[in-house]
Amino acid sequence: MNRVVKILMQRDDLSQAEAEELLREVRYMLEECNYDPEESEDIISSELGLEPDYIMDILFD
Repeated sequence: MNRVVKILMQRDDLSQAEAEELLREVRYMLEECNYDPEESEDIISSELGLEPDYIMDILFD
């Protein structure tokens, strides 16, 4: 299981399906902004409440 999914499940009390869907949505948002570093950081922070250090876990399973 993806590390970000685990964090979302534990911290936010989401089901695995909910956490995976949120991760898919964030991946789509990152793709839409062409992975612009500043915009990506804002998306990760606002949507997931995580630091950009998790970018590799967000992009890759």
